[in-house]
Amino acid sequence: MEKKTVVLPTLFVVMFLAVIGSSVLFYYFGLSNAVCHNGTSSSTQVPSTEAAILIENNRTVPYHHGRLPRHLKPVLYKIEVFPNIYLKNPDQFSFVGKMWLQFQCLEQGNNITLNVDQLKIADIEVGRLNTSQGLIQVLNFAVDTEWQFLTIFINQDFLPGNNYYVEINYNGPLKSDYTGLYVSTIPHRTRNQHVAATQFSPTDARKAFPCFDEPDRKARFEITIIRRADMVSLSNMPKDSERRLMSGAFVADAYQTSPVMSTYLVAFAVGDLSSLSIEATSVLNFTSWASIENIDKTRAMVEFGANVLKFYEGHFEIPFPLPKQDMLVVPETAVGAMENWGLIIFKEDRICYDDRYYSEFAWMDAMTTVAHELAHQWFGNLATPNWWGNLFLKEAFATYFELVAMQNVLVAAVNSSDYYNFPDYFTINTMHPIFETDGLMTSHPVHMSLSDSTEIKQVFDSISYLKGASLIRMMEFFLGPSHFLNGLKLYLQRYEYSNADHDGFFASMESDPKGSPNVGEIMRTWVLQPNYPVVHVTQIRPGYLRITQSRFLNDLTKTNTTNSTNEKLRWTIPFTYTTDVEANFTVSNSKIIWLEREETFIIDKGLPDLTRDGHWLIGNVQQKGYYRVNYGPDIWGHIAQYLIYDHSRIHKLNRAQIINDAFSLSKAKLMPLETALSLFEYLLFEDDYVPWSAAISELKTIARLVHATPLDSKFKIFANNVIKYALVNSANSQGTFSNKLLYAKLFAIGCKFLNPSCVTNSRAWYGAFRERVIPLPLNIRPAILCTVMKRANVSEWEFIVGRYNASLNTDERQAYLYGMTCAEDPAVQDRLIRLTQDSSTMKGPEAVRALTDLAANPTAIDKVWNHLTTNWCHFLERFAGSLFQLSRLVSGVTAEFTTHEQVADLKNFLARTSNLGTARRAFEQGLEAARDNARWVEAHYETLNTWLYTMLAKHELVFA
Repeated sequence: MEKKTVVLPTLFVVMFLAVIGSSVLFYYFGLSNAVCHNGTSSSTQVPSTEAAILIENNRTVPYHHGRLPRHLKPVLYKIEVFPNIYLKNPDQFSFVGKMWLQFQCLEQGNNITLNVDQLKIADIEVGRLNTSQGLIQVLNFAVDTEWQFLTIFINQDFLPGNNYYVEINYNGPLKSDYTGLYVSTIPHRTRNQHVAATQFSPTDARKAFPCFDEPDRKARFEITIIRRADMVSLSNMPKDSERRLMSGAFVADAYQTSPVMSTYLVAFAVGDLSSLSIEATSVLNFTSWASIENIDKTRAMVEFGANVLKFYEGHFEIPFPLPKQDMLVVPETAVGAMENWGLIIFKEDRICYDDRYYSEFAWMDAMTTVAHELAHQWFGNLATPNWWGNLFLKEAFATYFELVAMQNVLVAAVNSSDYYNFPDYFTINTMHPIFETDGLMTSHPVHMSLSDSTEIKQVFDSISYLKGASLIRMMEFFLGPSHFLNGLKLYLQRYEYSNADHDGFFASMESDPKGSPNVGEIMRTWVLQPNYPVVHVTQIRPGYLRITQSRFLNDLTKTNTTNSTNEKLRWTIPFTYTTDVEANFTVSNSKIIWLEREETFIIDKGLPDLTRDGHWLIGNVQQKGYYRVNYGPDIWGHIAQYLIYDHSRIHKLNRAQIINDAFSLSKAKLMPLETALSLFEYLLFEDDYVPWSAAISELKTIARLVHATPLDSKFKIFANNVIKYALVNSANSQGTFSNKLLYAKLFAIGCKFLNPSCVTNSRAWYGAFRERVIPLPLNIRPAILCTVMKRANVSEWEFIVGRYNASLNTDERQAYLYGMTCAEDPAVQDRLIRLTQDSSTMKGPEAVRALTDLAANPTAIDKVWNHLTTNWCHFLERFAGSLFQLSRLVSGVTAEFTTHEQVADLKNFLARTSNLGTARRAFEQGLEAARDNARWVEAHYETLNTWLYTMLAKHELVFA
């Protein structure tokens, strides 16, 4: 065993030298067909059923549902890899590698089953450790391409308790597909353009080395990376040593042994990189790595990240367990960032920031991403879900704690608790968006049973992230902050360097010595069932309430049952309320009323008579619970009236909740649309970002639904009247961070509704910008460009394309790209679609962003849909392995469907298309949402028409 760590294995040296010393690369590709040691020949490609039979005949339990057999346990990987990114033609990029793995036998068997994908196996050796008779004969091996298994058969049995090794030499392609070991390109460079980087989560480590690629098959890792001498290599751990090769032209960097961790967290990279480092703690350096063009733009996030790391260490009372923390910036990734232990990899637009040239939205996005990924160092990396069906055990916590960390770090920095209020954004940014998705019949439970990689990648969606985080927030409320934090600490301690399922997590949260609710019993009703409840509140008589719960669906014409047994869904709901008598919006968990049955009665002699004017009741205080609340007509009417009278007495989170609940309830036909619409009138007096953000979402939704109808102009006139005072006030207010965000959002929607001042100011700013007099205001730059580009011709569009191509500022590039998508000229739209197909100009994630934004342009939606369906095979191939891109593309385009004709087109496409890849669930949800949209327009057209005429007359607004 020891001799294998001294020098590179013989075959690996031969393969490496052949690659470097030859003018062509395919010499070592031919090694995949060479005769292997111990009689091993080239691999046998077999379908999955045959592979299962082979294993069963060799006395090993066959794999089921895509899972590896459990008879072997990985202990230590030694991986050596050479990414060849030095050829003139990137299409010829590839890598060569060697994987040496120590494993322990748990149950007797005569084969090794590992995960592989797209690797060419050149050589396999198997042997015993700690014995002179070490080599074991390899009979043959089979590659199952469907389930991505490599099964190696030997001539004798592995015996329980003994340690063995397997050594595999292999090679593979190095593509720009953002999965496994891939290549990313630094734009605007003529040399050293390429960076080799990794994206292994969830199931793509197998594309870089043969492995037990499941989250609970943890092991230690020793990584060696071969690079050209002028390049930099990085991995999870600090570098231990380096060794010169080829007379110093190349270097082999050996890295320290990692802690026990999952394969999806392994990371390495090679590129022409610069660094910026600060001392986060006395024992830990926090370093960013980026191209020389971008390194200075990482300074703000390095400083912020170091403070976040210190916050998490103190909050969870567990020191960061690695000796360094690196953040690598690459131009292209399939995700915003990946939390690899000790080497987080970020896409440029999620970390680069300079307050002179980037908007505060970009600043907030960067902070959110950094705080999210650093939370994973504890939730996911230290304590890991046992399987991808429990993905929420890492993603929900990272999503929840990102805002907690931001608030704590930034309030400490400005020494003020008033300027920032990030936790207030949780409901509008996290809970309200997921309510819409989770109200579909095609939604799914938080915990899922999963098998193949396609299913696994589909569960990386808003249910795992946003719903999971909403449930964590609810849990913190009903347990109380102290109990919740103590439970989290215990959970992390119990499962550090190990794996947990949801039951193990719930058990940790029940350990408070002062007594605690049955967390598992409560939370299983939330994580094992799809959708969520609506709580109905009615007054039987003064002081006497009837509370019922039912499953909420966006369209209640669908069944309210979960399965063929017609069993109704029920949740254990932590219900709270307050009234005008006390208006106590800081209610604690001691005031929770647990709703477990379909119907509950509450007797409260302190309740006012809710049928009398001026009296109201509001349920779900600060919207801590993951449920909606509906009331009888009297209560809804009194809430609407009181908001006009004195909205400030109702907490801003509940004002936002009231708006979001009301419009969703009206969509589900649980209350009249007129009641929801009446809430818009109070907005003439609203000045807070949180409720306004909820209202803007509803205004945009209605505008989208009625755009193709005669109501379009009427609604825009009314909406402009609603926003006009808040727009003026927020423009004149220096205020808090939230005030700045509010003005930007109001300006953007004002421009969308053709508000005269927004349009006039946009044209003036743009004119000065074109004459190079002033830069565009950063926070409203996208809205200005969209407004001007709406009527742009090809010449004007080409000017913006030129600026887009020339810019190294990711925030600016996104603004230009968004502006391009607003054009109404069909010729300009066609040019943009062609541009998205040019991968040298627009990379995959930017192309997805461009197409989904263009689909939101009502004049272009049919054009984008036709492009998507006509070229579906192209998109399927381009984003086949990507974690999010394909589903984001489908969701973004189908979200704009509002007519029965569009629903029919979507249905026909699904009927004739068998391969939907990782976008299958996105298509199913898109079809359901499109049907709901079309039915809404049909059901509410006359109601909205009548109401708009009434409002226009009431406010003396002229309809032209």
